[in-house]
Amino acid sequence: MTEKIAEFLNCEYESFYNEKNPVIIIKRYEKLISEGNRKGFTPLIIVPSEILLEDFQDANTREELFANMNQINIQDLFHKMTENFGNAEEILNILPSDIETFEIIEKPAKMIGFLDVLTDKVLSEVMIAKIPTKNPWELPLWIPMGGFNDCPAPEEQAVIFKHWFETYGAVPACVTYDTWELLVSYPLETIEEALKIAKLQYIFDSDIVEQGCGTVANLAKDLMHNPVWYFWWD
Repeated sequence: MTEKIAEFLNCEYESFYNEKNPVIIIKRYEKLISEGNRKGFTPLIIVPSEILLEDFQDANTREELFANMNQINIQDLFHKMTENFGNAEEILNILPSDIETFEIIEKPAKMIGFLDVLTDKVLSEVMIAKIPTKNPWELPLWIPMGGFNDCPAPEEQAVIFKHWFETYGAVPACVTYDTWELLVSYPLETIEEALKIAKLQYIFDSDIVEQGCGTVANLAKDLMHNPVWYFWWD
């Protein structure tokens, strides 16, 4: 499957078959970040699958996705997404004072997208692609997953990722057919900022709350000092 995905990407890549140690993949990814800064590419951990391959086959061309992205205003996009929620006003009116006091814990940068959710072991087939762009927020246009159920379209993902990259240094680091993980250079340090972003993340991906942490307030707590932002769509 890796080779088929690589054909669509048409860029250099490294493959990992039946790798048992996740640290090896992370260390290689981190080394490729430094190499990419010098050579003008952005590394991305990808979990190949039949569904992801179908996304490549069904998607618009990369040129079309770029053109679509350039027509999107981020404020209009979030407003449109908010309209899909009947309880949007209730969600957006949550205040920092509504969140109970909690202990602030520094969280390590641990990615889980290439691990089996049941066993916590590395999936049998993983690749790291050297996407030929210096702009990490462009990666959804290269990996066109999305547009199904409530998952935003690739060009919508790119607009939002660009905003988060410019404000928090959030870089897409790992992708599967239904998840994205972003590494954040400037993790959130105040509950006010964490709640602001938690609201936007819920609008972007309600599953991380409704099938995950349970409330936007809990998501805000989890985002505090967290260098990894995880998104998953059912």
